[in-house]
Parts: sequence; C-alpha cells; structure tokens
Amino acid sequence: MAIFEDITLTFGGDEFTIKGNQVMKLIAQIEDVISLQELTSQPKLSKLAEAYALAINYAGGKVMIDEVYASLFGDDGAGNVQNSITTLIMMMLPPSTYQPDEEKQGKQAAAV
Repeated sequence: MAIFEDITLTFGGDEFTIKGNQVMKLIAQIEDVISLQELTSQPKLSKLAEAYALAINYAGGKVMIDEVYASLFGDDGAGNVQNSITTLIMMMLPPSTYQPDEEKQGKQAAAV
C-alpha cells in the first residue's frame, strides 16, 4: 500500500495527476533539483521552476522549464510562486504527517 495519495498538479489551466504509488519516485527526482528544506526557505526561482516542470512532465504534461519560470512573474507571479512552493511541499510530505489518524481520533473521542 502506498503511503502517498494521488496528487493533482495544475499548469496553464490543465490538470495532471500522479498516482500515489508513483509519488515517491517523483520526490526522489525532485530532491535532485531542490530539497524540502530549500522549499521551506526562500528557494531560487529557477530551481522552483525546474522542480515544478519536472513534476508536470512526470505526470504526463509537456512543459518547458522556462514556461514555468515565466509564470512566476507578471500579474499573478507572486501567487504562482506561493502555489508552486505549497504544492511541492505538500506533495513531498506523507499525508500521515498532516492528516489526523481517524482511528486514533475515534479512540481519543471515546476516552473523553
């Protein structure tokens, strides 16, 4: 059983899905470009664009790094930067680290 859930990425109005059992392989490739620690500090925009383009292409899209880089500027550039960072971070974290365990939650509620 995969520890990751399916991930849906968007770019240019299109959606691309990565199956949960393929997410770990993608994370390994992304970490060759940018680490989770770099994403949580101020990442270089070129590295952010490269990592996001890698993820889109891994999911079956066809995008060039410079297209992603260009999207980080302009009218909604700041929003695109933040969305790209957030998407990559959330993809790289196992869901069990940020989603409550329903079984444990039920036991805690029953004990109250």
